[in-house]
Amino acid sequence: MLFTFGLCGVGQLVDVAVIPQAVREANGKDGASEKAAPSKTPEVTRTQVIESKEELDELDLEQASIEETMKKLRD
Repeated sequence: MLFTFGLCGVGQLVDVAVIPQAVREANGKDGASEKAAPSKTPEVTRTQVIESKEELDELDLEQASIEETMKKLRD
């Protein structure tokens, strides 16, 4: 490219024409399709929600104790 100056812009025009096809080929090889597959959301049970809420409560308590400790250390 240094010696041909990018084929005086011709190379860029070729790229503009070729890149869309190259992208389609690459996406086809990866198994990607143009239409997105519908996503399946996992069902969440009531017990999972309760367990996650309990975990959050524990984390809130732990964070509060850490903040108290940091406050004491600063004083």
